[in-house]
Amino acid sequence: MVKGFLKFLIFIILLSIISCASVPMPGSSTFSFVSSTKLTEGHNLFVKKEYEKAIVILNDVVSDALSKGNLIETAHAHGQLGILFAEMINYSEAEKHHREAISLTEKAGYDPSIFYAQWAITRARMWDYENGMKYADKALSLLAGRWKKPPTPPSPTGGEGKRKGGDRDAIIDDVVAHPGFPPDVDAMKTVAMAESSMVLLYLIKDDNENAVKIGEMAVKHIQGMEGLIKFGSMMGRVTEGERAEFYKGLTLSSASTSQAFINLGDDKKGDEYLKIAQGAFVNSGYNYIPPPYSSPTSGGRQEGGSEKGLTPEGFFYSFFYDPKYADESVRIKEEYMVDSRYSEDYNMAEKLYQEGRHGEAISFYKSSIEKAKSKGDKEELLYSYDHLGWLFAELGRFPDSERYLKEAIKVAEESDLSPSIPYGELGTIKGRMGNFEKGLEYSKKSLNAVIEKRKAKYKGEFNRDKIIDDAVEHPGFPPKVWLFKAITMSEGGETSIYYLKGDYKRAIETGEKAIKHFKDVEYMVRLAVKRERENYYQGLGWTTLSIGDSYLNLGEIEKGRKILEEARVHFKRARLHFGDMIAEGLIAYSYILEGDYKKGSELSKTVFKKIEESGFEEIKWKMRYEFAKVLYKESRELDREIPFLYQISDPAEGEKVKRKMLERNRPKGEALSWLLGDESSKRLLELMAILEKTTNRDEMFLSIKSLNNILKETAYQNYMGAIEHIESIRANLETDINKRLFQANKQEVYRDAILLALDLYGPASAFEILERAKARAFLDLLANRQLITKDENLSKEERELKFNIGEIHARLYEEEKGGEADTISSLKTELETRLGKYRDLVIGIKRENPDFASLITVSPLKSDEIKALIPQDGTLLEYYLSNDRLLIWAIDSREIHIAVVPVSRDAVIGKVREYRDKVIQLKNEELKKVSAELFDILIKPVKPYIKGKRLCIVPFDVLHYLPFQALWNGEKYLIEEYPLFYLPSASVMKFTFDKRREKGEKLIAFGNPDLDNPSLDLPFAQKEVEKISTLYKEPTVLYRNDANEDSAKKKPAGFDIIHFASHAEFSDIDPMYSNIRLAKSDNEDGRFETAEVFSLNIKPYLVVLSACKTGVSVVTSGDEIIGMNRAWIYAGTPSVISSLWSVSDISTSFLMEEFYKNLKVKSKDEALRDAEISLIKNKDYSHPFYWAPFYLTGDFM
Repeated sequence: MVKGFLKFLIFIILLSIISCASVPMPGSSTFSFVSSTKLTEGHNLFVKKEYEKAIVILNDVVSDALSKGNLIETAHAHGQLGILFAEMINYSEAEKHHREAISLTEKAGYDPSIFYAQWAITRARMWDYENGMKYADKALSLLAGRWKKPPTPPSPTGGEGKRKGGDRDAIIDDVVAHPGFPPDVDAMKTVAMAESSMVLLYLIKDDNENAVKIGEMAVKHIQGMEGLIKFGSMMGRVTEGERAEFYKGLTLSSASTSQAFINLGDDKKGDEYLKIAQGAFVNSGYNYIPPPYSSPTSGGRQEGGSEKGLTPEGFFYSFFYDPKYADESVRIKEEYMVDSRYSEDYNMAEKLYQEGRHGEAISFYKSSIEKAKSKGDKEELLYSYDHLGWLFAELGRFPDSERYLKEAIKVAEESDLSPSIPYGELGTIKGRMGNFEKGLEYSKKSLNAVIEKRKAKYKGEFNRDKIIDDAVEHPGFPPKVWLFKAITMSEGGETSIYYLKGDYKRAIETGEKAIKHFKDVEYMVRLAVKRERENYYQGLGWTTLSIGDSYLNLGEIEKGRKILEEARVHFKRARLHFGDMIAEGLIAYSYILEGDYKKGSELSKTVFKKIEESGFEEIKWKMRYEFAKVLYKESRELDREIPFLYQISDPAEGEKVKRKMLERNRPKGEALSWLLGDESSKRLLELMAILEKTTNRDEMFLSIKSLNNILKETAYQNYMGAIEHIESIRANLETDINKRLFQANKQEVYRDAILLALDLYGPASAFEILERAKARAFLDLLANRQLITKDENLSKEERELKFNIGEIHARLYEEEKGGEADTISSLKTELETRLGKYRDLVIGIKRENPDFASLITVSPLKSDEIKALIPQDGTLLEYYLSNDRLLIWAIDSREIHIAVVPVSRDAVIGKVREYRDKVIQLKNEELKKVSAELFDILIKPVKPYIKGKRLCIVPFDVLHYLPFQALWNGEKYLIEEYPLFYLPSASVMKFTFDKRREKGEKLIAFGNPDLDNPSLDLPFAQKEVEKISTLYKEPTVLYRNDANEDSAKKKPAGFDIIHFASHAEFSDIDPMYSNIRLAKSDNEDGRFETAEVFSLNIKPYLVVLSACKTGVSVVTSGDEIIGMNRAWIYAGTPSVISSLWSVSDISTSFLMEEFYKNLKVKSKDEALRDAEISLIKNKDYSHPFYWAPFYLTGDFM
């Protein structure tokens, strides 16, 4: 009885307080809208996340209310639909309803502030700072405009009190404190939604100071209304949905304020507001969706999580993300949302890029770059350079891509921004272009940039993996998308590179770490724009595929297959049919690896049919290569078994071995008939039938050998099919960065084909494939830079056609994800037309200008053509280094021989490195020892085949760094036996011999240029040039500032000999950036790059690079050496003399003086040989360090 009375008394007191507190001013147009039963039902269904049911009910409300002329109820239904569609991530539909709600309210003559507040919440969800703030501000201004307060009482000093009518904050304070009776619920909701959206928007903008300022006020306001909301609920004046909306506002504002304090480093305040958010969240109606990480304040990873353990990050995850509606399968096509932080041009570029209108996007990005420069807006400048760089990569314009991404890095490093993304993108591009070492370097730089931005947090406790893990698990809010995108891109890129290099264990180790990070950030990516989502799932797909195929290669077939199935899921989400088909093909291949030929064959036939329908030729050669490997492996096993069979004398044992062989090979013949071809399959089955019946030992051996040959021939056909595709015009023009992934390891295809060709058809066939491999590698080397060549008209026409084809590829790629069939068909027709034009152009170029053709297509010579070029008194030695053997071809004008040396690539690399170490250390006896060992490996096996008096050396890989002239046979150096000249490939001999001309007497020499650094001065280089110049009539000699890059580009035309005595920088990682250092000039930076040499149009007898090398200390593949020498040959010279390491300018001066004296009366190779022998005889310079690095490339005459 007493308790009941007390409850009643408390109720009366509360009612009295509320009634007396405040009464709205007459004429203020205020209202406290009372929902109809049906509107309340729709609202409650929305709170329960039963969106589809809520939509039906709310649409019915709209129809009913409109028919009754109830505009306000209609407006409220539209407002609720706007919020609902926003939570479903259907923003275009949400926008329509918000606009309609406001329009109807204004038409009815009422205040639309609550609907502007709702719109502000939606815009906050869209991360639209400018419009979100505009609508929130509008909501609060409209609300303040209809609430009036009398002036404050006179001040104690007698002054007149102030009216609060013009002070919006004071009016909003008053709204919250005195909402009237019955309370104006809409006004309270307006304040809660508008202010909470403002806090979130400040946070999104990374304006933590304002987020804290507004957040504290918002939390205070909303908490001030909590008693009234609870009382209103008890009285039936506040619906379940309205109560939930109130707590949503409190959760949103307090969680945002908590995160802002954390971002400012005030964890104590962050925890204080976090507790408020945790309490409010329980009543908010939000579904708790545990994120895959926890915030720094939560003390560790949440397993499952709960509302009580809510973190700011966890709340934002729940606020922004609903798995059902964020999933791509039900996402409505979205429109591009303007990012108000950046210029109109930047936003237009982003919109056009997203729509696939690449050409137009390029123009707007370039305009954005110029405007960002003039404004000094480093962030927009960085993003513009970066996005334009990646756009060019998607168009296959890799040199342009690299240029813009490097500009992005430069901007980032000159300001307080992170270069992690452009470094990661460069790593991806380099890896897929086959430059694995550079790809890994850039990927590591990307991760280092991430670490650099976060390591201060760890106060000396530096653990690289821990920092990366933490960056992904605790991204804060707003989440550092730039940061975790860099991490996943870099780790995914590293995984692919290790996979392509064949380092499968490392690929798995790196890849599994990358997959964890990919998964950690997936929830955030699903809310990103379409382009970013697709890029994410493509990256995840390729990383997963690399891991899966690595397991296949390591023999863990079932595990690899399961992971490849996961890759298919990711590719489907990315709508990347190419990747999905690659994964499907590898799954089919996995069954063949397991020995389940029937299932593998059936799946493979299905995949091949899809390939034929889709035109994905790249997959066909990839699969044919994989099948060729299986067949070649089987044939090698038979090779090992056949000698063992010869030794079996017991017929029973022989029969047993024969049966085993039949069991292993019969399924191949039956299941792989579609791959072997009808004729080969028929022969294989016939041979097995003979083998089955025969008991004759000789007949059995003959059948086994024939069977083995069929396997080898079929493997060879598949290898050559793969090579034909690699060298096809279509492959050369492939612009898709994803398809480039499976062209990056093409040298493996050539390697296996060389070894098999040697086994089947002998040294000539193997030699021709090696020349094809070198020509293909040279094209890949050139692909890293946009060359401007001396044949500029042809070059321009070829580039423009390539660009047009690239654009069509990009448009077709987008349309194939879900475009109209007619559009796709039209684009395919257009693509074939352009490809036809390109083929015609290349055919004409091959006929009219084979030198230029070598820069754009694979066009090596046949072995008979090479033999015809070799001088009667010479022998060509060409080398090929595989993993476990060295092949050396000895070719003269009549015969071709080969020696196979059983030495590993690693062993040869070790010897070459040891030689270079010893030569630089001037250790004579130790050097002779390793030099003799190299002689035994490289020269001795083919010494019987060397005929004539001169040698042509065609190195391979690491052997480009070795001076063959200094190899020691135990008594003398090789140069003392033969004059030597070098070629990057045997086919280049034709270009050098075609450029052969008379010696001439016109000399231009560049000596000791001023490099703005006294330590780089070369006084003896200047003396060298002075001495050489005395040997020629009217020489042109340029020193110091006159020896500049501009002069080097413009003056050499018309001279017979061009001589550089300067420093040089060789880049093994970016060979086309290797350069000769010269003095700067008005328009030149003083670095005469390899790529720029191609543009020269010169016809000298000889170019001499008497340069001190500052970058050939790293022993890699020799591409930088090939690139520099090949550039000068293309520019017009038949011969180049250069050096392999930095040499004293004193000894160089002596050697060059001797060489030029000899050149007056001798051929180039003999002149250089005699000059080197003169130093050998000079006790001061007899060590190979002084004379051995100089070598002649090209024509020896």
